[in-house]
Amino acid sequence: MLTTILQPTKIIKVNDKEMRQLHEQAAEKGQVIFHCYHHSCYDFCSGSCQVSLNPGVLLMPHEGGEPSSLLHLYNMELAPLFIKKVYDLTNFTIVFSGLPKHCDHFDFIEPDDDGAGWELTNIARNKSDVYKLYIKRRRVWLGM
Repeated sequence: MLTTILQPTKIIKVNDKEMRQLHEQAAEKGQVIFHCYHHSCYDFCSGSCQVSLNPGVLLMPHEGGEPSSLLHLYNMELAPLFIKKVYDLTNFTIVFSGLPKHCDHFDFIEPDDDGAGWELTNIARNKSDVYKLYIKRRRVWLGM
C-alpha cells in the first residue's frame, strides 16, 4: 500500500515499511508525532468541505523552553492550500521537533485569525511522544 507524504517542500510516496522506518527515525531524533483524525464538521461535509493546517501550528511546553515546530506533514496541506474532504474521516500525521527533555505537559496550538484553530491544552507527555488526536469542528481530544 502506498501512502502519499506531504512535506513542506515536496511530496513523496512511501510504502508501509518505509513509513515504519520514518517513525523509527523520528523516535531516534526525539521528534513528536501526532496521528490526527479529522471528523466531518457537519453531516453534509463529505465531498463539499475543505480542510488545511495553519503553518504556525506548534507544541508549547508548560515548563518553559522553545516550542516544538512543524517538521513534516503527511496527507494534509498547509494553508492557504487545502484538501477537499472526500470521506467523513480524514487521517493525517504531523511530525514536530522534539520537546525539551524536562517537559511533562504541553499544549497543541494551531493559531488562527478567525478563532477556528484547533487547540488542546495540558497534554501529559508519554514515553513514546506519539499521540492520537481526534478533531471534530472546534472540539479536539486525545485518544488511545
